[in-house]
Amino acid sequence: MSNTWLTAPQAAKQLGLAAYSLHRMARRGELRFQRLGRLWLFERREIRRLSRARRASKPSTETRLQGGVHAD
Repeated sequence: MSNTWLTAPQAAKQLGLAAYSLHRMARRGELRFQRLGRLWLFERREIRRLSRARRASKPSTETRLQGGVHAD
């Protein structure tokens, strides 16, 4: 990987979030970042870590579907 830093819009796109959500997470200390003037930069490995954590916390599609089905 040539670039280890992602801008907020680039990182947000990879995560399926809005850039302001990343800013909010960074301000709360949930996500490490660097500022370069007005630019918010996120390390690629931090974004991968967050992506893995988000996938692990989501129930599978099958689980969600089974939970919504009611037998009458």
